[in-house]
Amino acid sequence: FYGCTSLTAITIPESVTSIGQSSFYNCTSLITITIPEGVTSIENKSFYGCTSLTEITIPSSVLSIGDYAFYICRGLTGITIPENVESIGYNAFYGCSGLTSITIPENIASIGQGTFSGCSSLTEITIPGNVTSIGSSAFQNCSGLTEITIPEGVTSIENETFYGCTSLTAITIPESVTSIGQSSFYNCTSLITITIPEGVTSIENKSFYGCTSLTEITIPSSVLSIGDYAFYICRGLTGITIPENVESIGYNAFYGCSGLTSITIPKNIASIRQGTFYECSSLTEITIPGNVTSIGNAAFRYCSNLTSITIPISVTSIASYAFANSDNLTTVNYTGTETDWNNIEGLADCGLSEEVTINYNYTE
Repeated sequence: FYGCTSLTAITIPESVTSIGQSSFYNCTSLITITIPEGVTSIENKSFYGCTSLTEITIPSSVLSIGDYAFYICRGLTGITIPENVESIGYNAFYGCSGLTSITIPENIASIGQGTFSGCSSLTEITIPGNVTSIGSSAFQNCSGLTEITIPEGVTSIENETFYGCTSLTAITIPESVTSIGQSSFYNCTSLITITIPEGVTSIENKSFYGCTSLTEITIPSSVLSIGDYAFYICRGLTGITIPENVESIGYNAFYGCSGLTSITIPKNIASIRQGTFYECSSLTEITIPGNVTSIGNAAFRYCSNLTSITIPISVTSIASYAFANSDNLTTVNYTGTETDWNNIEGLADCGLSEEVTINYNYTE
């Protein structure tokens, strides 16, 4: 019945035991359907694009739901998935924006890529205890979701899993999680606090990009790297402890964290990259550790309350606009000599005012 766009109703007899792939694909007028007992699977794209579908009865005999099975079935407000279902495919409920509640069966071991992406009316969901993996974009743009608990046993949160969950205020991540992917909490603008479990080794690119309400985050000692744009415009953060083991901090990692009043850069960091602390307008002082050799473009630009900075002799280059528009910066404590200072590449264009006092041979 692929593309039967005027089909509003269909009666399927009890004798039917199999319904094939894309069988009701783009039946945009179909309102209700009952799948008979005996059918064991809802195949890939079976009800893809059935945008008027408001009610479907799935029998207890069904064991699997295929990829894109209910893709953009916007009319569905609720669906009961039988307890016997063992697998739900990629993007199975993608774009089911009317769906207000759904129960995931206990037998499910993984939530696949995009499974509930765009289910913007979901306010809560329980992930069963047998789930060990949550796929990329699984809950992307579930803008009504307010809280979620990830069960112990899940080992990874993939890229963009909770991307755009703008109502999410809290999430519990179990100790079993060792990997959190790129953009995993991108634009979760209501998220207030989060604890990253011990064992996670990196905060990936854009992980908390645009989490403007985030006031507290706990980063474990196992983390070795913080990616590009990781905390971009997290304006609510007032302080953050970066573990001593961190070896790299990416481009624009704390860009626009205007509430940040203090931060300690770990001693293993070798480079302050482009825009790392751009517009951190509440920072008043900062110490750059002794292993740093370069300060990137606009790294401390628009740090309008920064009054002093300590720069080690190890720094050999400072890029353009590194301190531009940081108009209250009056003191630079430099651990080398005046000759060493003048040999730093890029000083002329780094944005330091001529009125800044340089304290040479500085020691704490």
